[in-house]
Amino acid sequence: MQIDEFSKKQGEILKFAYSDSENLICDGAVRSGKTVVMTLAFALWAMSKFDRTNFAICGKTVSNAERNILRPFEQIEGLPFTLKYKVSTRMLTIKCGKKQNYFYFFGGKDESSYALIQGITLAGVLFDEVALMPQSFVDQAIARTLSFKNAKIWFNCNPEGPNHWFYKDWLTNPKKPKTHIHFLMRDNPILGDEEINRAETLYTGVFYERYILGRWVAAEGIVFPEFAGNPEKYMISADKLPKKFNWVKAGYDLGGNKSAYALSAFAQGADGKIYGIRSKKIQAVDLRPQDVDNKAKEFITGVEKDFNVYVEKCFIDDSYYTIINSLNDWRYMFNNAACIKNNMPLADRPLLLSKLMASGKFFLVKGECDDLADELSNAVFDKKSDKAIILDDGSMQIDTLDSMWYALADDWLYLNRAVMI
Repeated sequence: MQIDEFSKKQGEILKFAYSDSENLICDGAVRSGKTVVMTLAFALWAMSKFDRTNFAICGKTVSNAERNILRPFEQIEGLPFTLKYKVSTRMLTIKCGKKQNYFYFFGGKDESSYALIQGITLAGVLFDEVALMPQSFVDQAIARTLSFKNAKIWFNCNPEGPNHWFYKDWLTNPKKPKTHIHFLMRDNPILGDEEINRAETLYTGVFYERYILGRWVAAEGIVFPEFAGNPEKYMISADKLPKKFNWVKAGYDLGGNKSAYALSAFAQGADGKIYGIRSKKIQAVDLRPQDVDNKAKEFITGVEKDFNVYVEKCFIDDSYYTIINSLNDWRYMFNNAACIKNNMPLADRPLLLSKLMASGKFFLVKGECDDLADELSNAVFDKKSDKAIILDDGSMQIDTLDSMWYALADDWLYLNRAVMI
């Protein structure tokens, strides 16, 4: 990757590296060019000011930091550095002339992560997507720099809600001095009008506000307003389904006595689009244990018969291993699998589905997914949460939605990459 020019705001990042300011915050839109230049400036600053010194590069996970920071940095052409990354220690050694410094990679995914960074002394920290990290981890990492009078802290992120701890504790806190640079996609010199216009079409509602306009706004109201306003746009008749599918999988949400049981079957066509071919909700009142098995058998065999497909897997909430084992007894070679819900965080679910809808890659078979369509039309954001998650307090049923997430769980990473911006 060759960097031929810097935008004005990217230039401000480079200026920070040689200023007296201690803290830099770059927030705003996706694909706005803040991360690569911040990484470059961070390395230039560290190598010009220090020798044989430790630094930290933090992402939500180590893998995220490697993908977002390390890989693009390694691809920059013309740097005066020698880079050596050791996977076993998660340490990047950068050499320049007779100098060398050490950059440790950390993941700050939950409240327990702060313990990972204890005990190390650092001259600087780069936080990539800091809004996805808990405050305890960030505070602990910053505390590791207190031994250095000339330490610098570098933050970048896309916006979350206005009640987010980082927005209140750092971005709008006048007691914490910082250099704040707000980025939009127009601030990235490598993006043309075509790329920007495509990105803008993939986001709607609160996601457009946050990821295109770069605003720290609350997630309120209907989650999928475009679907709610025109559900017919996302419907397809059964005879218009692709003749060939890449996969067909089901999801089964076991709601318990106070909720409902729900099943959904989804498929990816050879055209790459996602099709909900059938969904069904079963109220849980007086539902006997054996009925749980029978409903799954009836649903899956019915889908296979009516659509002439083979359901590869049925994903079930990973806390119901007894029921999973029971279901596996009834059909040889049928794979009822535990759905590891941590692989698809709550905040990622509506964002992914919104992008699939906006990109014309999500459809439901008309007349076969009425329960799911109803829940998609009526789901609302949890306004008590900083994250854009769906309200799930029992005031409305979202069991069919849950069964849909489970059906898509096995292909979650692939689907995210397919609509990545």
